[in-house]
Amino acid sequence: MNLKISAMITGLILVMVVGLGGCGGGGYYSGSSSSPSYTPPTTQRIDSTMPPGSMSTSTVSYASNLDTGEQVTGFIRLTGTCPSIDWDSTCCFKVFDPYTNTICNWCGDFREGGLRHDFSFTTSCAGEYILQVQHGSNYQRKLHIEIQPAGWRKT
Repeated sequence: MNLKISAMITGLILVMVVGLGGCGGGGYYSGSSSSPSYTPPTTQRIDSTMPPGSMSTSTVSYASNLDTGEQVTGFIRLTGTCPSIDWDSTCCFKVFDPYTNTICNWCGDFREGGLRHDFSFTTSCAGEYILQVQHGSNYQRKLHIEIQPAGWRKT
């Protein structure tokens, strides 16, 4: 009788150890050395200083090759001096698909404390997508972008 109980307890411990081994906490299957079954989303952080718009606009663009059906999420934030007199306080954010169609278009007025815009879109086709940020101020602006998936490069 004690041998049966001992075997059952050993079996239970073995099942628990094997069952917990796959949980790992990191989202990866630890049972093989091949590619992970789950890759956590990676957020890319981009920081740059946009020069004054002077007589036209200051523009910065980033591009990434994306597959059909990819979910893109993130936000842009512009900060900097907010003088009482500035010839243009408008800031714009646009996203273009591989065929140069505008799929996101947002503009806002820069105020004290900066400006932030959250965005999200799903790609409709594979190819190069372009993010564009513009401002027309006579003052430089600090640009901060956080975006998933990562892989955006300045154009």
